[in-house]
Amino acid sequence: MSSQKYTSDRYYECESESNGNDFVGEVTHKPAKKEPKDFKNLDIRIIKEFMPQDFELNCIPGYIDVACLPNGIIVVADYMNSRCCICSSSYQHVLDFKLSSKPMSVCAMNVNEVAIVLPDENKIQFLKVDDSVEPSGFMITKRVCVAVVALSRNEFVFCDTGTESDRNVYWGVITKDGREKSCFHFSSGGVHSRTVYLALNASKTQVYISCSATQTVLCFGLEGNKKFEYKIEKNCPQGIQLDSQDNVYVVVHESNSIHLLSPDGHLRRIFDSHIPSFPVAISFKHSSNEFILTNGSKNDRKICYVYELA
Repeated sequence: MSSQKYTSDRYYECESESNGNDFVGEVTHKPAKKEPKDFKNLDIRIIKEFMPQDFELNCIPGYIDVACLPNGIIVVADYMNSRCCICSSSYQHVLDFKLSSKPMSVCAMNVNEVAIVLPDENKIQFLKVDDSVEPSGFMITKRVCVAVVALSRNEFVFCDTGTESDRNVYWGVITKDGREKSCFHFSSGGVHSRTVYLALNASKTQVYISCSATQTVLCFGLEGNKKFEYKIEKNCPQGIQLDSQDNVYVVVHESNSIHLLSPDGHLRRIFDSHIPSFPVAISFKHSSNEFILTNGSKNDRKICYVYELA
């Protein structure tokens, strides 16, 4: 397809309120009188569309998460069909790997390995993904984890959004053998069926949580200290990723947009032109200004989109 360039005219200045407890409270925003210097020329453009599954496969996928590995391979978690779809660096479908239950999250662990969260089994499955795909182990978790992101080869940040009877929401650090190193409560408004996405800053000292159950994006230090909370009411925040400068990209499902936040939670841009219907997950390609966006539209669910920051 031909490249198309899209520009949003929505720039923002930000104000924040501190509650005196060592973190910034709700970030409020208003249209800026002047375009922020660092972002006024930032655009996104679609450079590719691709289908993560075999064209002949007669099933409706649910691409709930995506991970781009440093070796160029793309792993897409398909919740509806209990599998992950493997695509090459050129976006060609390579194969599907059948999972033992429905995945909620996938993250890169190292150059050629991913961790896939299977909450129905309290399980995190590890896969080596290169010329072939093979299981490389698994761990059983004490909590019903719905998302993880790798701190190191042997440690993860996890999130547990509770159950119908216990709606407490926790995040913390867990080792590869299932031992909890830390656990922090941050909400009582969770429910296990709602999605959570996690991201880390470049130095891996802060965790960013996009939680659809609480309609918020939160940032914490690894010691549990809250840095900021950004509310996205009634629009269902989903996938979250950071670029190389620790700017935060939040996929907003209901409004078909991406909110660009500064590292400290101030709204900088809203990209809302030609974003696919009901976007879900986002992943930046390794050492690149390109990112992949999945979507949950019933009319267009087989397509993923590749965008470029320009």
